[in-house]
Amino acid sequence: MYFIIIAIIAVFMFLEMFNKDIVEKYKYVFAFICFTLLVFQDGFRWETGTDWDPYHNFFEELTISIQPDDSEFDIGYILFSYIIRIITDNYTVFLTVFAVLFYSAFFYFIFKMSDFPFTSLLIFYMGTVYYMGMNRQFMAMMFYAIGLVGLVNGKKMQYIALLIIGAFFHKTILMGLIALFLSKKLNNIIIVSILLATILIASSGIINKLPIGIFAVLGDQAGDKMEYYSINGDATSMASMILATIRRLIWIVPLLIFDNRIVDKPKGYYLFFNLYLIGTVFYILCNGTILQIIVSRALIYFNIMEMFMVPVVFSLLKPNYGKLIASFVLAAYVTLFTYKGFIGYGERTDYFLPYKGIFINTDYTRQYTR
Repeated sequence: MYFIIIAIIAVFMFLEMFNKDIVEKYKYVFAFICFTLLVFQDGFRWETGTDWDPYHNFFEELTISIQPDDSEFDIGYILFSYIIRIITDNYTVFLTVFAVLFYSAFFYFIFKMSDFPFTSLLIFYMGTVYYMGMNRQFMAMMFYAIGLVGLVNGKKMQYIALLIIGAFFHKTILMGLIALFLSKKLNNIIIVSILLATILIASSGIINKLPIGIFAVLGDQAGDKMEYYSINGDATSMASMILATIRRLIWIVPLLIFDNRIVDKPKGYYLFFNLYLIGTVFYILCNGTILQIIVSRALIYFNIMEMFMVPVVFSLLKPNYGKLIASFVLAAYVTLFTYKGFIGYGERTDYFLPYKGIFINTDYTRQYTR
């Protein structure tokens, strides 16, 4: 299912890069096809994705008599679930409504902000599909996406208001407040200095030497997760640090070097670039440390900005065989890192593979649904 969707979006990406007239003519048809596939994938899934059991069980057991204090979930998600639960007890209906809202917000975001929306959509899919099931955070991300469109157009108060609303679904969205200060171009020397300092700190292993007690201010649940990673996590090895750095810098470096050649920069370009840079810094610092929880959950707000970096890099290439080969490499890159995201939950886990839905692989017995 996942790789069929990648293949279909990749076809639209190729058309977008080499025959933009066709894409402009049939853009809404292509967009509708992609939207329908993604809603089908998310809305009609069953026992597929992370956190299936907690959210499914919560919906099944939800009654109007349950008070907000009775659940560990955020009040916004509880109220949203109430509304759907009053109408129907069918969890597939809930997931479908959820999927329509989520993808509507991000299609609006992508098609407003990207000059190459299908390329951006492909990268967005790679960066989010293996998080499918993080219902509360995905709800918060909807407000983040819509808010960023407003922020790019100078509507700071609207952006802040949407982040506050999103915080009623998942508090990690408040990390997006940093975007208020990132709309300007940073000096290349400053960027390189930040990256070098980040690499030095990460390679020193100093993060794992932080006392666990300082994370108590984040709450018991966060403290417990920090303690788990401090016991089970190793200091970042030089090899993994280098690979992680290359993965993130593969888009940043060309954009720094050829910044002057990007004549028609997309709206919000420097904001999205700086957000991706922040995500890169935190990824390098926290990956494989006691702060792995940040990599696992919070950085998605920054990492998805890759969907705006990739099209700009490809816009620097002339439409020849070299760009065609690079496009196939990009499709392989998306496939590889999507699969890597699925297997990143641990050996022999089957949260995502194979895809199981109400019409597909219905007889498959999922081993892990946590």
